[in-house]
Amino acid sequence: MGARGLNRALAFSRDGQRLLVGYEGGGAAVWNVAAGEPEWSARVVPACQGWVLSAAFSPDGRRAALGTGGGAVQVFSLPDKQAAATYALPGAVRALVFGPDGSLAAGSLGGEVQRWDAKGAVTLSHKLVSGVTALAFTPAGTLFAGTEGGELLALRLGQPPQTLVKAGGLVQSLDWNGARAELLSSERDNALRFYQVEGGEK
Repeated sequence: MGARGLNRALAFSRDGQRLLVGYEGGGAAVWNVAAGEPEWSARVVPACQGWVLSAAFSPDGRRAALGTGGGAVQVFSLPDKQAAATYALPGAVRALVFGPDGSLAAGSLGGEVQRWDAKGAVTLSHKLVSGVTALAFTPAGTLFAGTEGGELLALRLGQPPQTLVKAGGLVQSLDWNGARAELLSSERDNALRFYQVEGGEK
């Protein structure tokens, strides 16, 4: 696939047929993987808002979300090829993830986590001690966050943040292993760790 500047964020659609790419200059494109050609491209934010740092596809593949270094979160309707919503967080938006119900969660290096439902209403908002660097949903809708300070937290609707464990360093990425009900964490000490939901390390 041809380059359009440095790639800063990548996300596959659930069916694996499309790739969402966010670029250093503030642009984005959806590529058809088989054809190696872009299906859609857009200027996400003005250059003053910073690079695109995070990207996510909705579960149905109809929406694409991108987070920037300037704290903007922009959601696009892919069938319409139009911007559908724009949100703002304090600090660079390092983490984006769609939930199984189509809700969108974003985390910023300013320590803010917000979750919006499919209609754009805020359903969760937390200010954490450290910057948020990674997010992951379970199929049941529980949101997990990893931070610059190495914390792993569970963020459930209507409840305060629950610290699961102090990780081995800055949490670089998170993913949920549904087969074993474990959280996979990539951390700054170059370790990959599995955690049970209760917080114990495997």
